[in-house]
Amino acid sequence: MSEPKSYSARQSVDAAVDLFRTFTDGQPDLIPTGIARIDECLGGMGPGSTMILGADNGIGKSLVSLDAAITNAEAGVCTGILSCEDTPDVLGSRILARASNVDSLKIRRKCFNAAEEKRLKDG
Repeated sequence: MSEPKSYSARQSVDAAVDLFRTFTDGQPDLIPTGIARIDECLGGMGPGSTMILGADNGIGKSLVSLDAAITNAEAGVCTGILSCEDTPDVLGSRILARASNVDSLKIRRKCFNAAEEKRLKDG
């Protein structure tokens, strides 16, 4: 494993200026998260950037992260999500819920009606 690199503030500013000079249309190549409020504040994410969300338990960090990852994956952007709290079945049920419009808790409890089951199978 290689050692982490460190950069001075000057090197960081120089890199940002060099990046700015590569903008051919005057706009940075930002990737929207797909979440309007976050994109309004941040403008999107730069290629190779990492976003860390912090908030109290139960606020919706995982849902926001997962929604942004799915939105970008659907747009062809290579994405990943690292969760230190949710298990694979919880994340999977949330992905299924988004794709099928069936509540994730219903999926995890296997408590859905025939129409919801059809959406799950078709989704």
